Amino acid sequence: MRSYSKEKQDLFAHYVLDKETEPKYFLDVGCHHPFDGNNTKALEDAGWKGLLFDIRQKWVDLCSNYRKNSVILMDVSKPEFVEAITDNFKDTVIDYISLDVDNGTLEALENLISGNVQFKCMTLEHDSYQAGPDIRDASREILKKEGYFLLFEDVLTDTTDLAGWQPWEDWWVNPQHVDNSILEKADKNITYTNAVQKVMEFSYERE
Repeated sequence: MRSYSKEKQDLFAHYVLDKETEPKYFLDVGCHHPFDGNNTKALEDAGWKGLLFDIRQKWVDLCSNYRKNSVILMDVSKPEFVEAITDNFKDTVIDYISLDVDNGTLEALENLISGNVQFKCMTLEHDSYQAGPDIRDASREILKKEGYFLLFEDVLTDTTDLAGWQPWEDWWVNPQHVDNSILEKADKNITYTNAVQKVMEFSYERE
């Protein structure tokens, strides 16, 4: 699979769920560019179905031109976010959610929880290296309370202007919907390349 993600989030989702039956579904929340650094383009190319959301008309228009799945202009911190999901998906257990909406992250997450939208795996950008711990800590409290498992805590990305590798995302799984042997791969403060290597090993071990 060709990865379009800046930090290989698409490969994370692919290898966590590659033994799952088709079709698979994604939510790209804060989709930004249709392919440059996008977390779901590779999954869409592999046959996944999904919805893309962004608050900026520029990105919605561009994604609408280059992506197969529906793109929605929306402030995902509003209740209409969940309505859009349930209008399009009968099953609200989503295979993969890419959540990257900066200051709207907690509101979007609370909307998903209150609307009973679940996920099998998620990458959540908290940007704690520059935004501080508030979004990171609050999102962890919310998701752990709901039974989700923090597989890779504070995944590191290379920020050369900030002295190298810095924590910027949490990568989650749902123990109710994934092979629990993946929980043995849990780690923290590792680079995204090492995180992907661990889920690749998990996938190969199940063959």
